[in-house]
Amino acid sequence: MVTAIFSRTNSTSAVNFFDGLKPLRPIFIDRNKLLFNLFMGLMLCLVLVWLRSYPLIGEAEDAGMDLIMKISKEKIPASTKDKDKIPSFVFLDIDNETIKLWEKEKEKTLLLTPRDRLKNLIKTAVDANAKLVVVDINLTLTTPVEKGQPLSDDHDCQKLKLHQDDCDLYKYLRDDYPKKCKEDNSRCSPVILTRSLENASEVESSFWQKITHKMPIPTKEFTSSSFLDQVVENQKFYMQWTSITFPSSSDQIIRQWQLWNPVCVGKRVEFVHSVQLLVASVVYQGNLQKAQDQLSPEMARFNQTIDCGESNYIPPQEQEQIKIAENVAVSAGSGGISQRIVYNMLWLTEKDRRSKAIEGNRYCLPVDHSLGNFPKYCLTDTNDNEILKVFSALDFAKVPLEINTEILADKIVVVGGSWTSGNVSDMHLTPIGEMPGALIVVNAIHSLLRYPEIGTFLWYIEIIGLLLFTLSIIIVFTKTHDSHLTASILGFFIIPIVVFISWSCFWYLNIWLSFVTPLLIIYYGHIMVEGNNPASKNASHQVS
Repeated sequence: MVTAIFSRTNSTSAVNFFDGLKPLRPIFIDRNKLLFNLFMGLMLCLVLVWLRSYPLIGEAEDAGMDLIMKISKEKIPASTKDKDKIPSFVFLDIDNETIKLWEKEKEKTLLLTPRDRLKNLIKTAVDANAKLVVVDINLTLTTPVEKGQPLSDDHDCQKLKLHQDDCDLYKYLRDDYPKKCKEDNSRCSPVILTRSLENASEVESSFWQKITHKMPIPTKEFTSSSFLDQVVENQKFYMQWTSITFPSSSDQIIRQWQLWNPVCVGKRVEFVHSVQLLVASVVYQGNLQKAQDQLSPEMARFNQTIDCGESNYIPPQEQEQIKIAENVAVSAGSGGISQRIVYNMLWLTEKDRRSKAIEGNRYCLPVDHSLGNFPKYCLTDTNDNEILKVFSALDFAKVPLEINTEILADKIVVVGGSWTSGNVSDMHLTPIGEMPGALIVVNAIHSLLRYPEIGTFLWYIEIIGLLLFTLSIIIVFTKTHDSHLTASILGFFIIPIVVFISWSCFWYLNIWLSFVTPLLIIYYGHIMVEGNNPASKNASHQVS
C-alpha cells in the first residue's frame, strides 16, 4: 500500500515536471533550427563565392556590372591625375552614306572597304600627326580582280595578283609611310592593323575548357593571312598586327577582352597582342619600338611548351600581372572582373543624335566652323575634356583634301565602319547597346588606359562581410513567421542600397563590389529556411 502510493506520487511529479518544461520546448527547437539554418547559410555563402568564376553565377555577376554601366553611360569619369591624362579619340566612320558615294564613283556594289580610300584615310591621319592610327578593317581579304582587268605594274603587286586598289594601300605602307617615318621619327604616327583570330579558333572550347579558362590554340598556318604580312614584317618598328578577338557571352554580348591571343608555331606558343594592350603601351612608352621592348620580356614569362593540336594554352592566374609601363600593371589572367571592358562611350544613331540635341544634353563641345569639320557627335568627360569625336570618313578620304585636319593631331585615330551590306555588318551587342566594332576598340583602349586594374576588396574582407550578411539574413528569416513577406521587404529595401553602394565604389574608388552575391544569398537563403520550416510543411499538408 505504501509502495503503491509512493509510485503514484513519483509518477505524478514527473508528469508535472515535463508539463512545466513544455513552454521551453520551442526555445530548444528554435535554437536547433537556427543553428542548422546558420550552418546551411554559411555553406550557401561559401558555395556562391566559389561559383562566381564559373558560367552560371559568373553570368549573373556580368549582368550586375552591365547594370552599373547602364547607370553610368551618360557620364565619362575624368582622369584623376593630370599626368594620367588620356589622349582623346577620333573615330573616322565609314558609314552607309560614304559607301553609297564610293559605289557611285566606282560604279559597282562594294562588298569590301575600298583599299585606295582606306589608304587615303591612313595617309590623312599620318600627315596630320595623329598619336596613333588604328585600322579596324578586315585586311585578310583582297579585292576581287575581274576577268580582263589589268594588274598594277608593280612587281610585288603582280606577284600577289593584287587589285589596283589593294596595290595602292600596299605601296603606301611599303614605301611612302616608312620613308616619312625614317625622315622624322618624332612625327611618325604608328599604324596598328587589326585582325580577328576567331576563324582560327574554330576548335570550339568545350564546357570544361570554358569553366577552367583553358584556350584552344590555333596554329599559325590555320590563321588567315593578309597581303600585307610581308610589309608589316619589314616595317615592324612603325606598324604592327594586333588581335581584335573579343570573346562573346552566351547572349552574344561582348563584355571581356583577351590581352593577347596564343598562336602555335611548332611546339612553341607565340603571342599576338590585343589592340588595347599594344596601344596602351605605346601611349605610355611614346613609340612602338619602346612598347614592344617593354611587352616582349613581360609576355615571355607566360610562354609554354606544348603539343599543338593536342594541348590547350592555360592562361596565367588572375592575380598575375603584366607591366605595360613603369608604374602601370594589368591583370594577365583570363576571366574574372579584371578582363571586363568598361564601356563609357555610346554609339548614337542619327535618331539618337537628334533626340539628344533636342534634350540639350552635353554630347558635343562647340564646333569650330572655320575648320570645316562637322562631327556626327562628341563625348566629353565630367570635367568637359573632349574624349571622342565621331566623323564621317568621307571628307577625310578625298584627294585633294577640302578640310583642315588639325583635329586629328595628337589623337588616337580609329578607322572603322558602321556600314552594312545585306548580312555583312560590323555591328555588335554590348552592355550599353549595339555599336560598331571600331567603337568597341575605342572603349577597350580607353578602358585599359582609364581602368588599368579594376580594384576589388581583399578576399578575406569580402568573405567576412558576406558571412556576416548571411548570418544576419538567416537569423531574420528564421525568427519571422512569413519568410516570403520578409524576403520581399528585404529585397525592396536592400536592392537599391547595394546597387548604390556598388555604383559609388566603382565610380569614385575604381573598386568593384558585387551586389549580385548578396541578392542571391537573400533568394536562396529564403528558400532554404522555408524548406526547413515545419510549420510551412504542416500547412502545406493541411491544404492538400
